[in-house]
Amino acid sequence: DGILEVTNAEVKRDITIKAEDRSRVYNGIELTPELDGYSIAAGELFPGDQIANVELSGSQTDAGSGDAVVNQVVIMHDGVDVTENYVISRQNGTLTVTPKEAVITVNSYTKNYGTEYPVFEGTVAGLVNSDDLGTVTFQRNNSDRDKNNVGDEIGIGAEFTQNPNYTVTIVQGRLQIVSTNENAVNAE
Repeated sequence: DGILEVTNAEVKRDITIKAEDRSRVYNGIELTPELDGYSIAAGELFPGDQIANVELSGSQTDAGSGDAVVNQVVIMHDGVDVTENYVISRQNGTLTVTPKEAVITVNSYTKNYGTEYPVFEGTVAGLVNSDDLGTVTFQRNNSDRDKNNVGDEIGIGAEFTQNPNYTVTIVQGRLQIVSTNENAVNAE
């Protein structure tokens, strides 16, 4: 009576390791794969074998996407490296950073006919860094350039440096010109 011993070394198993997809809204910080951000996408380990280490790389800071790459896989069995018993395929994941919402709110004003125009101002909310949209300036809309009469409502908008890390919403302000014999408030 003989004993037949079958070892894993004689037959290699196909296995696919996939880096997990990750996403978040832009925050100015590098998005990288999680330390354990992988899964077995196809195949399975021999009984008793365990994935001891998966080295992942990749990063995405600005809005857009990049690869989360599986670089190295180590499989162990009872403290012994048995990685050679596998044909390992690697599947990239995707690191996605989506644009952050930012809102520019322009103040509204009332001015007496014949007086100086006020200095237009507003607020900017939602930026990671205060200069991410450059210098924001507030001015009357081009379509309202010729409006200068009592009763005219003039749109006030904002100009800024486009930044792909943001989706910018502008809440327009209004300038209303009133007769000099009405009480006017300089800023609302």
